[in-house]
Amino acid sequence: MDWQQLAVSWAILGLAGLTIFGPYFYFQRRKRRKELQRFKSLSSEQRQLEMMKVQAKLQKYKTSHFLHLVLVFFTCGLWLFAWIAISLSNSSQVRQIEDTMKNISESASS
Repeated sequence: MDWQQLAVSWAILGLAGLTIFGPYFYFQRRKRRKELQRFKSLSSEQRQLEMMKVQAKLQKYKTSHFLHLVLVFFTCGLWLFAWIAISLSNSSQVRQIEDTMKNISESASS
């Protein structure tokens, strides 16, 4: 396979990725806008309650790195791929939760 065929293959894969994931990102942005509007309509007590709920959800997405390190050792490195995927997923969830917390605090100030 020469470099031109490789470039075409990557371009096709890129377009397929945009086709598949494009609507997902659109609906995620739309969901966040609706969420921000909802936070703006809450009273300060409701915002505090919502912030407590979000902070409790944040505890759920902590990665136990020691446990994963032990699993990598016992599986001779095979668990490393799962550890990376889990860590990336958890960090993404934590970022979304932190964005939600930021939106709640911003809606309180406006």
